[in-house]
Amino acid sequence: MGTDFNRNPGMLARSAAHALATHRSTKPSTMRRSSLQLKETKELVFQTGNCACAARCVATIGERPRTGEPPPSVRKWDLGLFRQIQGAPLRTRRLPAGEHGNRRFRIRAAGIQRGSLRPRMLEYGSLYRSMSHRVLIITYLFPPSGGIGPPRYVGYTRHLPAHGCEVSVIAPKNPHTPLYDPALLQQVPPETRVHRVFSPTVPYFLRDRVWKNISGSAGRPPGAPGADSGLIHTGKKLVKEAVQRFFNPDVQKFWVPFVLRRARRVIREEGIQTVILNIPPFSLFALVPPLKREFPRLKWITEIRDDWLGYYLQFFDSAKTDAKRRLAIRLEGDAMRASDFVVAVTPAQRDAMRDRYPDQPSGKFLCVPNGYDGELYENFRPSREGRDNMVITYYGSLYATPPYDITGYLDALDRLPDQIRDQIETRFIGRIAREAEPLLAGRKSKLTRMGFLPRGEGVAKLQETDYLLLAANDPTQHAGKLFDYLPTGLPVLALSPADGEVARLLRESGGGVAVNGMDPEAIQQVLTSALARLRGEPNQFPVPIPGAIAAFERKNLVARLVELTGIGRE
Repeated sequence: MGTDFNRNPGMLARSAAHALATHRSTKPSTMRRSSLQLKETKELVFQTGNCACAARCVATIGERPRTGEPPPSVRKWDLGLFRQIQGAPLRTRRLPAGEHGNRRFRIRAAGIQRGSLRPRMLEYGSLYRSMSHRVLIITYLFPPSGGIGPPRYVGYTRHLPAHGCEVSVIAPKNPHTPLYDPALLQQVPPETRVHRVFSPTVPYFLRDRVWKNISGSAGRPPGAPGADSGLIHTGKKLVKEAVQRFFNPDVQKFWVPFVLRRARRVIREEGIQTVILNIPPFSLFALVPPLKREFPRLKWITEIRDDWLGYYLQFFDSAKTDAKRRLAIRLEGDAMRASDFVVAVTPAQRDAMRDRYPDQPSGKFLCVPNGYDGELYENFRPSREGRDNMVITYYGSLYATPPYDITGYLDALDRLPDQIRDQIETRFIGRIAREAEPLLAGRKSKLTRMGFLPRGEGVAKLQETDYLLLAANDPTQHAGKLFDYLPTGLPVLALSPADGEVARLLRESGGGVAVNGMDPEAIQQVLTSALARLRGEPNQFPVPIPGAIAAFERKNLVARLVELTGIGRE
């Protein structure tokens, strides 16, 4: 497929620079103008630290060898590229020194048809480069996978080009994740190069069912309710231990060798200058040291959405062992020391990692929170038309793990007087994990399950609610759905500690109220206040602050990442 140079002039700049870099022997005086009829003219600027060399390169291309064959030095690169460029007169003029002290040349290339070139890159580290900064994102969570993680990196592909970046992505060809949202693929810009890499893993729902069957009963002693007989219990325990060893630290460990091989090739062929790595899965930590050793000039940014040692192992990992913790300490430590920047999603998480690695410069640990896509909310109009009850919506996956446990909220509803409880409906939009099903069973209040919806449909459904329910019982973490809630302008009812990250953010943005998720009486008071607000009576819910909320729009967060890490600056 050819390249549309109107949309991506940096591609032609690299092609021309590649061609120029293979010619270093002819003097500028030998340049001649062409009498060909010009079909199309493009002006491009590229930088080089060697002005004389650049001039000689341009001169040689301008000669258009009469034999039609490239010089011996050109045989290393694409023959078709040479034959198209050799027929196009290239003229240069020197511009003032750029901000980095390098000379810049403007190249005028004529006679090159749009879409006719297949660019080939120089070896990594060449003096020649386009004006665009080349960024590679490595992430397991990318469309068609859905959920909270993929939109962050779709946002990077959309907004990094506004900062002079060309973006490539390495993602799995066959992602095995709990949620899929193919509509997100439509938001990835067509000029983004997405490299799909085979992932030899078992489908998520199969491995989830098998693992919970093995680990659930294997964790109960024989004779206990729900436990297997002695022989079966022993067998499952042995299988569980074998699975834990084989898939340590996670099932995506088998994707790592495939990614490593592809990343090496992409970095060389596309002249990558910055890599952004998305963690989890935590096995991808293993990519950082070898690639950083092989390409020391790379700017490496490791983004950690869940703190492995301080959070995930403690609350989420049902397969944790002492061996896994030792591996986590080694893998994370090696990656932290090899990375140029480590990005957390909350200040508390950033500070925890900074304290864990006191031998590293404190400035390399940064915070860029999750965010929202502004265009999703341009036509968002909440309405209470046709109903007189109070609707509270939980948007996202529901888990039974301590950080996201909503038992306190459900207990508070059940303890309300009937006349108050009957006015409240709680809706769940998203996947309900198997272990969370018992939380909803046998409740007195009205609970409505709407299932998983694509991102756009899910946000649209929020227009039919009055309050948004959030569970984030860990004080150091944000729930990603919080940033889908804030731009709606609807009040957030957060089950979260008063001294935690969610409560701080809600105070700063006026987005809602945080209450201890383990205190049903306190939750009842907030629910009573919520009803009073709908009746126009005094209540404890603040007024949203638009400017504070706008700071979390995705384009603003990308600008913050660029500023903090210096992407595009040498």
